[in-house]
Parts: sequence; C-alpha cells; structure tokens
Amino acid sequence: MRSAPRIKPQHQSRQPGRESVMEPQPENTMEHYQAAGKLKGKKAIVTGGDSGIGRSVAIGFAKEGADVAIFYLEENEDAEFTRRHVEREGRRCLLIRGDIGDAELMGSLLARHRPATVLNFAAESHVDRSIHGPADFITKNVVGTSRLLEACRGYYDGLDATEKAAFRFLP
Repeated sequence: MRSAPRIKPQHQSRQPGRESVMEPQPENTMEHYQAAGKLKGKKAIVTGGDSGIGRSVAIGFAKEGADVAIFYLEENEDAEFTRRHVEREGRRCLLIRGDIGDAELMGSLLARHRPATVLNFAAESHVDRSIHGPADFITKNVVGTSRLLEACRGYYDGLDATEKAAFRFLP
C-alpha cells in the first residue's frame, strides 16, 4: 500500500484564510466527476462557495446543470477561481461579497436569484481559538446562520405551492 505524500504544516495569520496560497492546492474542482444533468435549469445559492467544501458543491451543482450564486465574505481571488470553474461548465455564476448575518442583503439576493436550493457552507471553523474569544464564533456560526434562516423563511413564505415543494435549504 502506497502512503500519501507528506504535506508540510501550513499557517495563515488571518482568517478566513486564502485557499489560493495553499500548497499543494486542494483537489476541489471535481475534474473527474461524471454529471447526469440532475439540476438542469435550476438555480442555487452556495454560501461559503468560494473555497473548500462550498467550492466543490458549487462546481458540482454547475456540472449537474444549475446556475450558481456564490455568497462569500471577502476572498475575492478564491471566489473568482470558483466562478471560472462554474462557467467552464456552461453555467452562469454570480458572485456576491457579504456576510450571511446581513439579512437584508440575503433577502434581496434570494428575491433576485430565486433559487430552488440554498446551501450554507459559510462558517468560522477555527474552534480552537473560540476558547479565548467565543463571541466571533457565536456571531458567525449561530447568529449568522439564524439570520440566513430567517431570510430563507421569508423567501419561502412568498413561494407558490409547487416552488415550496421543490425548495431545499441545507444548513
């Protein structure tokens, strides 16, 4: 059995970090994924879709035929990378820079994009630092997600019965 290559420890002094400076680069562009067109004509919003799991999901949805809006905090270079990969699949990609805790911004995005699915991957995942300052962790992960849910509920309430039956929110 062949062992995995050794990856040197990496550290970035700011969070969220920049995926564009990671070495080696993460394998999250789904190059070998064989799509079946299951989301053809659908629209999705992926929060945190600029990098990591959110990037993989955004690209996967595009491969399946969905147009994708990527909602991200501030990592412009990472978001542009994801956009290029979504558009390579022949799908439209809208980049929105903002915070999921901004309910007004989320509400306007939902109203304008009219998604069938909202997937939330926006999070502060460095819990090891939370012991020294849990407020940031709570604000970003709990309060932010709560505001996103409220915006989605307002959007959902305005959908017709068929759209409600098809709508999915994956926190």
